[in-house]
Amino acid sequence: MFYGKQIKKLMNLKKNFVLLMTVIMGGLAFTACNNDDDDYTYYPQSAFQIINAYPYAEEGLGFALGQQKINPNQPLKYAEKTPYLGPITPNQYDYTAGISGTQTPILDTTIRLRDSIYHTSIIYGPEGFPNSIFVDDIQPSDFDQSKANVRFFNVAENTIPLDVNLLGSGEPIKVVSGRDADNQNTAKQNQVFEPVTAGVYTIQFTDESGGEVAKREETVTLSAGGYYTIIARGVKGDTEKPLAVGFVDHFPQQ
Repeated sequence: MFYGKQIKKLMNLKKNFVLLMTVIMGGLAFTACNNDDDDYTYYPQSAFQIINAYPYAEEGLGFALGQQKINPNQPLKYAEKTPYLGPITPNQYDYTAGISGTQTPILDTTIRLRDSIYHTSIIYGPEGFPNSIFVDDIQPSDFDQSKANVRFFNVAENTIPLDVNLLGSGEPIKVVSGRDADNQNTAKQNQVFEPVTAGVYTIQFTDESGGEVAKREETVTLSAGGYYTIIARGVKGDTEKPLAVGFVDHFPQQ
């Protein structure tokens, strides 16, 4: 069977996420301490989460980091994500993914986990030829705890340049204009979160003419200090797995 599936506080995010450790942010940085700040040992550590935006594996995907299977008993289904996995010793690792129940990886690449950084891996791509993007989850240098923080990746198949709009009680907020398909290079360029006004929104994708391409049925709450990734996933023009609005709250626990 193929592999199936913060110390003080997180800088004013008011959010906790249990990863087998406690998390603090400053570029999503890690620290180690005890009751005596002068008596501690720091161990380099990193963490990452996985988002499955690959629509061609109904059985779900299993992942491995080096020889260590990540989710052997719980395949990661399409549109699902893992919590942050860690702590993990920073290093370069072989990173593979395979369809649950099979033996041969359909994705075989390397990723580098960096000390004091959280990362996100997104698996996507055409049938039989999945790709991945691997980005850092970094706090904006002009962090404002009164704002929510968002970013966007376009990993849909047959995609077009997309605008991303937040529809709320006031005027629509355009957070992205004309984003074409992402790859590893463009994803690294677009990995930094951007501040927006906190509130309750509907997320909408439109084309260059302003025509609606996709809209998330459920509203989302963008909380002050929160960190969120919006993802275009699915296949444009496909009725079974259509282009859809994916949404990730990176630290959902209050």
